[in-house]
Amino acid sequence: MADLRTRPDEVLLGELRSAELPRDSVELLLNELGRPDRVEVRHLDVRHELCAEVLHRNLYFTPQTANGEHPSRKAMTDLSADLFTWAVAPLARDERYLRDLRELLYRMSRDPHPTTGNWLRQSIIEPANGRIPDLPPVLWSQLLRDAMTRNEGPPPAPALPRPMTVPPAPQAIPAPAQPAAFTPEPLTAMARISDLMNNPGCFIGSSLVVIAVLLGVALMLFV
Repeated sequence: MADLRTRPDEVLLGELRSAELPRDSVELLLNELGRPDRVEVRHLDVRHELCAEVLHRNLYFTPQTANGEHPSRKAMTDLSADLFTWAVAPLARDERYLRDLRELLYRMSRDPHPTTGNWLRQSIIEPANGRIPDLPPVLWSQLLRDAMTRNEGPPPAPALPRPMTVPPAPQAIPAPAQPAAFTPEPLTAMARISDLMNNPGCFIGSSLVVIAVLLGVALMLFV
């Protein structure tokens, strides 16, 4: 660390651009380059080179500890916000970084992880140094639009049409049962005589016939 402090920004920037550095070495270089005493006196050309390098390589998205393990999401968010504050925010108004910043803010605004909101607050809304980045108006509009989209949530799913209900077919009312036809039983001889005797008209007629028959028999006997 003592050796890094004695080296100028240009040398550290050259080391940072090396693709062969392990992640922990990159983090040490960024920590040294981000020291306030270096940031305050840094030449403008070197600031632009650092800003372009950080945005081009996404150096603050996957920091690792010295043993190669990823830190917690909160620790990574804090490191990323600090790096953005000193390396990118002071030059955010420059149009040459508009495309990279737009892509960066687009990804961060749509990250569903809760710590993403912390990154936006620490980097854009309430940076630790109290200097809000001078973003182009188009980026402020993008941030506002994305925030409104998150608050509104996804659009509700369209209601499915209710299935048509077919009324049940009317049930046929069964016809009332018809009484069985009455079939009189054949009368016996005695029943017929009894029926004739019970009927006055039939009884008188039958008597006259019997008397006539008896008279005819008597006349045949006496002649």
